[in-house]
Amino acid sequence: MGASGYTVGVVPNDGAVQLGLDELYEEIWYWIEQNIRHMVKGKAYNQVLWYYLGEVAGDGGPWEHPEPSLAFMFSDAAGCCGMSSVACQHWFRLSFAAMFDSLQLVAKKFGYTLEKVDDIPFEDLLSSCPEYPLVVVNKKLYYAAAQEDGYEIWTDDDSDVLSYAELSSAQKRRVRKAVDTPECPCPMCKKFRAGKSPLDPKGGRSLETPGREFTTLGKALRFPQYAEELYIYEQHLYELPAEIGTLQKLRTLWMWDNAVSELPDAFCGLSALEELHLGGNPLEELPEDFGKLSSLRSLDIGHSYSFRRLPESMGALQALRKLDLSSTKISTLPESFGALTQLRELNIQGTQLVPLPKVLQDLSGLVSLNLSSLKGIDEQLMEWPFAHYPLLEELELVSLSLKQIPAALFRLPLLKTLGLHSNALTSIPEELSVFHQLKSLSFGSNQIKTLPTSLFQNTTLQSLNLSDNQIEYIPEEVGQLRQLDTLYLGENPIKELPDSIGELEELTWLDLSGTKLTKLPASLASLPKLETLSLQRVKGAKEMVEGLKLRAAINVYT
Repeated sequence: MGASGYTVGVVPNDGAVQLGLDELYEEIWYWIEQNIRHMVKGKAYNQVLWYYLGEVAGDGGPWEHPEPSLAFMFSDAAGCCGMSSVACQHWFRLSFAAMFDSLQLVAKKFGYTLEKVDDIPFEDLLSSCPEYPLVVVNKKLYYAAAQEDGYEIWTDDDSDVLSYAELSSAQKRRVRKAVDTPECPCPMCKKFRAGKSPLDPKGGRSLETPGREFTTLGKALRFPQYAEELYIYEQHLYELPAEIGTLQKLRTLWMWDNAVSELPDAFCGLSALEELHLGGNPLEELPEDFGKLSSLRSLDIGHSYSFRRLPESMGALQALRKLDLSSTKISTLPESFGALTQLRELNIQGTQLVPLPKVLQDLSGLVSLNLSSLKGIDEQLMEWPFAHYPLLEELELVSLSLKQIPAALFRLPLLKTLGLHSNALTSIPEELSVFHQLKSLSFGSNQIKTLPTSLFQNTTLQSLNLSDNQIEYIPEEVGQLRQLDTLYLGENPIKELPDSIGELEELTWLDLSGTKLTKLPASLASLPKLETLSLQRVKGAKEMVEGLKLRAAINVYT
């Protein structure tokens, strides 16, 4: 596969807003491609146009290149004419020269000035390139040149060489004309010499009305009156320009996994912003005026591993409903944090908020709270006033080294999800039956040996995880969980299952991997909605399954 290229120099204009080289590249690419299609006609050139390809060049991207440039690459491809890159380079060079003044106006809108790669006048290009003339034979492009015994016809990589003697009379005339005529015989050169004008971008495609969603910052800044949603995650952004403050209609901003270490003060002027995702950036703090984002409802800073501090103005975010601070280095909360009485979801998993700040007790409106992976708070949780959260429906207490469940938890009547995975629990308390709305319960990776029958009084359960414990026996009462959808019993020394397992009419997923089962109850075959049965690392699993008349639609893993 061959390739050719054409590089355009770019200089940022002093005092102008640079909207991004990638956007400028796309604009130039678009107009020159349109011009080539406008000028070049004929079946022989269609395959060349299909492979008109390009990419932005630079050391890691134009945003960090010391001397910005745009490199347009034209590649040959398998099955395509071996001269496609040469033709595209030739046509691009002609188009760029012919359209230079118009493209310069386009570049100005993006805050840049284009530099000509060479100073060859356009008129001279028409007679000086390419080095060897291009000629069409059998609907393919070739180079052609005179030699002592006739003419040589070949492709750029010599993969296809034609014998002049074997050509038809018409093809020989075409080759002779291409070689003997001092001017390039390609269709674009012909039309330019005949006086045909190139396309005029008229300053770019700004007359096109975009939608409300944008995926590049430069384009959003170009159309601030339309930008309501901006998705710029994983785009190697190192900073946000102050001009982002012009996006006064912006409601949603996702900028995960970039390299932004600081937000400009102008960011706090985005008064319409409702949803903000900053996760995966090397931010250490938010601007002091961050509280001016009065419409903000959801803020995600999770997995910003350098993040350490929230501003005191956080308390002014009275519209805030969801806050994710997980996996950050934050160790304190501002005094104003307790004013977030409308906050419904809070995730501080894996932070350094140890011990738990007392101000958290003021968040009486919480519906979801994640306190997982906070080292050293197990004793504090035994005295924590969970009753301050009367609306709580979801509570995650994973990886906290808990040896028992805090008694105050049983005063949360609306609890629907309780995660106690990866602790040091040895038993399940009888009081668990007080949760009359519980839908998801996880006791996985603890040290539990027996299951109280009261556990199965939680008949609203839809998901139950008891995997990786020391459980040997499953009570018959498990059949009372008629709404159960998923049941994880894997990695336990269970030797048999009760027949009542067949009464779980809603069960779709059953994990029995790594157990000591020697047989399966026949009632398993009667489960009407079962989709997945995992018996991995179970000795004799295949034989046990063969003894059952399971539905063919069930995925069995052994």
